[in-house]
Amino acid sequence: MRAIGPECGDAVFGGEMYAGAKAQYSIDERQRVAEEFLEANLVKVLSMHVALERVRPAAAEAQRLYTQIRTLIPDILDQLKLVRRNGFELVVSLAVELPEDASEEIAVVGPRGLERGLTTDAASQVSFGYLPDTPMLYSRFQPVKDHADVAQLLAALPRAASKEEAFDWICDNSRLDHLEQGVRMMRRASHLYLRMIERLDRFNSFFTRRNFTALNKWGQHPNNAFDLKAEVNLERFSLSHSGRGRWEHEELVLTPNMAALTARGDWPGFE
Repeated sequence: MRAIGPECGDAVFGGEMYAGAKAQYSIDERQRVAEEFLEANLVKVLSMHVALERVRPAAAEAQRLYTQIRTLIPDILDQLKLVRRNGFELVVSLAVELPEDASEEIAVVGPRGLERGLTTDAASQVSFGYLPDTPMLYSRFQPVKDHADVAQLLAALPRAASKEEAFDWICDNSRLDHLEQGVRMMRRASHLYLRMIERLDRFNSFFTRRNFTALNKWGQHPNNAFDLKAEVNLERFSLSHSGRGRWEHEELVLTPNMAALTARGDWPGFE
């Protein structure tokens, strides 16, 4: 009697042939998916270049304003970052005296760090609204570099003016790894562009009359230990602070070019 081993099983049931066919099918399917994606979307690379160029002024203007704030008013920026870390709410804490016959132990709900069990006063707060979640208050914001990263990816892709040109490029670069690299680069460029636009939109949210009005009311409240003035005159946004800090006095008038800041391109989606 002959023993049936794994080699015989492979031969009888087609194990090796099946595995090989399955692997080849997977490769063919990946090739098909990559080719179809590139044939449909390579023609959009030109539109991507145009959209990216249109947003260049916004990236440059945002970088200029961000650098001004970081270098010229560091104490004000640190205070606004503290507001961000505390949930973006512009809050001033108040101390309210209680009657002498009040309970000796009062549960207090107030800002972090406030002791519980006060006997002579309780804590209350007045809120002036919330700061927007803007990259202006973040430690790292590099819109010019973000723009350059997208440009670098697009530069490596063909500027196909028609589907025929896209098809020719696919034929000339028919290796699977080349095709999949092209797909990854297009998707990566799109992801970085949309993320850059989202960050620029949130950056712009800092420059509103409503935001500066809230900042000024908060900064000028008599119970606020940090004196801050925030004013808007036409398109001039001013921030100033006097008191202890790295600098005895800080003042900066920001004149954002709103036409540049709001410049956007028409970025195409994928098919």
